[in-house]
Amino acid sequence: MALLSLRGTLFNHPHTTTSNSCVFFCSISLSSQCQSTLLTVASSSDSACLNIGGLAGLLTTSSNSSLVPTVNSWLSGACSQAACTNSSLAAIVQNITSGCGDDLAQFGISNSSGTTDQITQAVQEAYPTVRDIGCLKVDSNNTLCVTDLLDDVESVEGTLSLDNIAALLPQILTGQVSSLPSYITCNDCVKQAFTVLQTDQPSLANQTVEDALTSQCGSDFLSE
Repeated sequence: MALLSLRGTLFNHPHTTTSNSCVFFCSISLSSQCQSTLLTVASSSDSACLNIGGLAGLLTTSSNSSLVPTVNSWLSGACSQAACTNSSLAAIVQNITSGCGDDLAQFGISNSSGTTDQITQAVQEAYPTVRDIGCLKVDSNNTLCVTDLLDDVESVEGTLSLDNIAALLPQILTGQVSSLPSYITCNDCVKQAFTVLQTDQPSLANQTVEDALTSQCGSDFLSE
């Protein structure tokens, strides 16, 4: 929801009409209060570390055009920024849960202080790992691993666009796209990402994941 929300809220530029912004907002049924909150969060100093401005391309990318250039621009900018502090992440969560309380309630998410604290803790714990993996680079050409992976996936699966990414990405991440060759699923970036998980979130880099990787990529894959 965050990405789709940002598509409509990031750049409500002075030259953008209210009706145009409503096209984006209304398509995801956000309340006016939540729309205003997301605009405030997107332009706040607390969110600069997330390079939300890098997602501006979503506003001009057609629904069947590749998202890879926009993702690359966003991640490149975010990785060049200093990492978000816990206080910045807490402020972002607090603003969203309080300003979008009615919208979140539709998904069973309360805006009580206890729930906000739980969400804040989860975000603060997950963010360093997500950032570390998102900023991994290919040693040979210094490009972002995520961009390299998406380029490779596009070469096999076709354009990764707004029309198909929501359905395709979960399948890729859970290994359900059997057509992907081993040079995509068993490359050095995957190994680096697993190493990050082992260090930052060992409960996620469990034996099941390790067995799946060694089964697909060979017994020496993670030790090479």
